[in-house]
Amino acid sequence: MVEIKDISKCYRDAYQFEKRAEYAKQNKLYGLEVDITRRCFSGCSYCYASSVKKWDTSNELTTKEWKRIFDQAIDMGIRCFSWSGGDALLRSDWDILLEYLKEKGGNEVRHFFASPFSALNDYKKAKRLVELADDLLVHFDSINKPTFLETHPIDKSSSTEWERSLRGIHLLLDAGYNPKHMHLAIPIIKPLLKDIEATFDYFFDYIGVGSYAGGVFKPAGRGGEVARLAPSRAEIQYVYELRAKKMNNPAMLALGPTATGKLYCETTIAINPEGYIKGCDTLPNSDVVANLRQGNLKDAWEKNKDSLKCPVPEGYCGVCENMHLCFGCRANAYYLGQNWKGSDPACWKNPDGPRVYDEYLTRIGATNEYQNCEFTCGH
Repeated sequence: MVEIKDISKCYRDAYQFEKRAEYAKQNKLYGLEVDITRRCFSGCSYCYASSVKKWDTSNELTTKEWKRIFDQAIDMGIRCFSWSGGDALLRSDWDILLEYLKEKGGNEVRHFFASPFSALNDYKKAKRLVELADDLLVHFDSINKPTFLETHPIDKSSSTEWERSLRGIHLLLDAGYNPKHMHLAIPIIKPLLKDIEATFDYFFDYIGVGSYAGGVFKPAGRGGEVARLAPSRAEIQYVYELRAKKMNNPAMLALGPTATGKLYCETTIAINPEGYIKGCDTLPNSDVVANLRQGNLKDAWEKNKDSLKCPVPEGYCGVCENMHLCFGCRANAYYLGQNWKGSDPACWKNPDGPRVYDEYLTRIGATNEYQNCEFTCGH
């Protein structure tokens, strides 16, 4: 049986799974996904957050409001902060907030910073991020620019997004960032699969990143407009097998079709730029349960933990031999199977997966040439 330590060593303890396991037993939160802005230069066609280049930021939480929430989080024992997107680098106070948390929580606090890094355009800014971020989640779709542009609507700015992102990543390396603490995030979506192996080779073999932490495409947010680009189950399995191969550890397959597995998800909640909280960053905004602009994080958690916590899954995911590490992706179950408590239809181990996933493809209209041109993946 695959043990927690087998997964932790693959991620160089970036997600601190052993500590999360102890928190889960106590029904406590260990992590907070922090979306401080909806702005992002990338304009990815599949973006579940519907992030945009220009956004009215007047309703976003202020620096003072975020600091108050961080104070509450530290007091609750939360020690991992995942800065997801939009792109936090587009807020002028991103480093002020990171530094505040570092000072407030000391060495126990870990920052996991996600970005396409296209907004990282000078060495001083890169050096600042090197000093503050423990791990980086690198959003970069493809090392092949024409493929990259297939998921980025072409306009004056997006035509150079590929170059700006790649330059930002290398600027971080020049500033001294350890590539082993970089984690590649490529969504599993049709257009990107034809050269995903070449992109993996570039980042793992040339740059030296530590892991892959990408997820299955979901028709959420702007992604609903490109639902027909959903991958097949065979392609999903191929990508996660490629992850295990590149990370040189077959134990990674115990995480199924998920980026980080169960222990991350059941000890983490998300806060959006306007202060609303929900159990998962990728679930619909209709599932928010409270607003922290005036409220208290601890009170909101205690009052709503039953709806915020991931449930024990129904069906195969609830009895899988890897249940201690993975219970499928709850967002996959929601979007693909229409039941967030159900088993993950994207998982190759789920015996009901083929039927439910085929129903999903039919429902979203992904029964065109994209589903008939599956790339060669050995399945």
